[in-house]
Amino acid sequence: MTTIVNTTEEERRRRRRRLRLTHPAKEQQDDNDREHDGGGADAGGDLECILSVICSLVTKAGSEDQALQITDLICAKLTQQPDDKPALRLKVLFSLYNLLPSPYGKAFVYKKALELAIAGKAADYIIPSFKNIDSCISEWGIGNLEQRELFLAITRILKDHKGMTKEYFNFLNKYLATFKGTDDDSATIGDAKEEAVAAIIEFVKSSNLFQCDLLNMPAVAQLEKDEKYHRCSSEIPYSAITEALQINDDEVEEWIVKAIAFKILDCKVDQLNQIVIVSRHTERIFGMPQWQGLRTKLGVWRGNIASAINTIQANKVTEEGTQGIQGLMIR
Repeated sequence: MTTIVNTTEEERRRRRRRLRLTHPAKEQQDDNDREHDGGGADAGGDLECILSVICSLVTKAGSEDQALQITDLICAKLTQQPDDKPALRLKVLFSLYNLLPSPYGKAFVYKKALELAIAGKAADYIIPSFKNIDSCISEWGIGNLEQRELFLAITRILKDHKGMTKEYFNFLNKYLATFKGTDDDSATIGDAKEEAVAAIIEFVKSSNLFQCDLLNMPAVAQLEKDEKYHRCSSEIPYSAITEALQINDDEVEEWIVKAIAFKILDCKVDQLNQIVIVSRHTERIFGMPQWQGLRTKLGVWRGNIASAINTIQANKVTEEGTQGIQGLMIR
């Protein structure tokens, strides 16, 4: 009996080795699982097979509602202990995702996978899916509020992930763009202040971002009316510069000198109070709002010049009239 069991076990191992040889991506995934889950690959493989069979029950459901109920129960079990083999749990969730025909069910499972990745500290396994999120959202047909929750969860995953700065900024923008400035947003838009500040900081820090619509977003525009975030535009404290550029205090003046040298701004430095007083700065972008602003300034300037010309001409006429009268009096 023992010989039969050992032979069966050896055959199972050979089958797994053949599978890994024919599926290099799965081999890498299995290696990651062993590293993350601390071994137990054989037991994990058996458990994965069992869970996959359980997930396949959704394809046997008599109705979509019944399939969603089964999905809910499976997700609840898989997310109960996120620290225990989170990579395996995520693999099973994605298998479940692929089995579901319902767009709502797919969206529900993906949300649970995000929650599991965050709680189980296994973000590396779900980050690759972010590049397809726009097409997924289109397929799911979820509303604005659901998209907002999704984008916020993704930004929290990417925030502290090295090498994902651009992706983090993009998803911050997607999240902030879900606030339209309507009455429906009035009760929740205040929750986006920290993310709005984070987006501004990322934009300022970046060396390859030159255009965005941050200032036109209601979630960002609200900061102007908030005493905590609003600062006089002409006076910038050193602390704001160190925070925005992520530099040390002793590097602030070096960066100011660089900004002046590149004609980005004109300013004076108050070293005693550690404040930069800006007298002029260049626009990072020059789009339609800037053209409209320039047109307004030119219109005012043109009006002032016309008024000055009219005043000069009036004075000239008056002067010529006075000189004519004086000439008649002399004669």
